Amino acid sequence: MHVSEVPGYDPEIRALDDEKCFGILEVDLYTEASNGKRTVHRFQIIDFLRGNTKLRQVRDLNEEKLYSVLDKSLPYRQYALLEHSVGECKEIADAARERGRHRATEMALRARESTLVQDAVTYYEQAEKVLQRQSHFGPLSAGRTTGKQRNERA
Repeated sequence: MHVSEVPGYDPEIRALDDEKCFGILEVDLYTEASNGKRTVHRFQIIDFLRGNTKLRQVRDLNEEKLYSVLDKSLPYRQYALLEHSVGECKEIADAARERGRHRATEMALRARESTLVQDAVTYYEQAEKVLQRQSHFGPLSAGRTTGKQRNERA
């Protein structure tokens, strides 16, 4: 969807931080670049109350680089229902975005330290050896022995 197709979009409307807020929605929308190409930007749509009129501000977040990698293409919605002001809602959205940044770095660190795949491979290798009646505690044996061969050795 193009940013100009957002219902109630008016680039001149600016919300004041002390006005009552209905909610904030962050989505990816298309914009026209100066060279005529369509680009995707992250926009914050703020629905607020001014007097007795419900208005909508559309704020481009790409200019300020406020979004995290995990937020890309995932919508974020925060309802206030006139309990919070616009400034409070912006702070809540910024805090959620910051948690997303921390989560991304934490997940990357956990992925580097993870031994889950190697543990799964080892488990299935040992299970296969048990099914084939091979030793999985010591060095690998040359092959299986039948009951008759074991009796002949004894």
